[in-house]
Amino acid sequence: NEELIDALCSEVQQRLRSFGAVDCLVFLEGLSRLHEGLPEDMQRDDAEVVAEVAERLAASMGTLSATELVRAFRALVALDHYDRILVHRKICPALALRLGQLQGPSAFADLAEL
Repeated sequence: NEELIDALCSEVQQRLRSFGAVDCLVFLEGLSRLHEGLPEDMQRDDAEVVAEVAERLAASMGTLSATELVRAFRALVALDHYDRILVHRKICPALALRLGQLQGPSAFADLAEL
């Protein structure tokens, strides 16, 4: 598992310039799920790659829907990544503009879960 995650993170870092917002979102979600599935003694510190992907996400997040913004925020929380500029100047304002896109109880349950 460790070799797989190392290779994945390395590949992402090499290709990050070509990533759009959805690519960043998919990677962050996948990495957060991998982290959640690891036993305590195998927990990893991927803070460097997460920060790089989060920075790229911030630069391209204008294309994300409200649901995708919630998913991105959830993945960042799960990865224990907090960047105040990303959260308070990018994600929250973008989400506020798109709140009307959220439909159904599951969308609001996702927000409440955070």
